[in-house]
Amino acid sequence: MNKILVMSNRPPNTYLNALRTVGLDYECKFAPKDLSVYSGLLLTGGGDILPIIYNGETSAENINIIRDKVELDTLGYFADKKLPVLGICRGAQLINVFFGGKLSVTAGHLSPEGDVFHRVETPCGNTFSQNIDMVNSAHRQHCKPIADKADILLVADDKTVEAFSVGSNILAVQFHPERLNKDAIIAVYGKFANIVNNRQ
Repeated sequence: MNKILVMSNRPPNTYLNALRTVGLDYECKFAPKDLSVYSGLLLTGGGDILPIIYNGETSAENINIIRDKVELDTLGYFADKKLPVLGICRGAQLINVFFGGKLSVTAGHLSPEGDVFHRVETPCGNTFSQNIDMVNSAHRQHCKPIADKADILLVADDKTVEAFSVGSNILAVQFHPERLNKDAIIAVYGKFANIVNNRQ
C-alpha cells in the first residue's frame, strides 16, 4: 500500500484527517533515513524560509534553517524520482523556491483572529477545480515571482497565486484546504491521492 511521508513529527491533525478522508496511508517523521519506502510527500505549513536560500531580501519570521535544509533535500529526492508531492502554505513556498521562484511579502492574507477568506478564480483554460471559489489564508508571504516551471491553477483577487503545479506530480496550494469543507479536501488532497494511486 502507498505510504505518504508527512514531513513533521507532530503535525496538526487536520492534515492527517485530510489524508484519511482521501484514503491515503501516511507516516509522520522528520528527516527519515530511508525515503525509498514512501510513495509521496506532504510538506506542511510553518514559518518563513531563510531568504538567502532564494537570493531574496524579503523580511522573514520564525525561520528554522535546519527545517529548510532537510525539506529542500527531501523535496529534491521526490522531484528527482518524479514522485507525488503536495505542498501546503509554507510547503507551496518551498516548492516555488526549489524550482527557482522567490517569495514576497503580501498583505491582507494573515490575521491574528484566524484564517482570512477571499475569492479565487482559475486562469483562462484551467480546470483545476470547479468546487473552490473561496479559500482561507494564513500567510504573510506568497510565491512571487512564481517559478518558470510552475503552471498557475488558482489566483486570488489581488493576483496572489493560491495554487500551482509543477509537471504532473507536484501540486502546491497557498491556502489550507484541510481546514475547509470536505469539497475542498477532495479537490486538493483527492487530486494528490489520484496522482499517488495512478503511479501504481
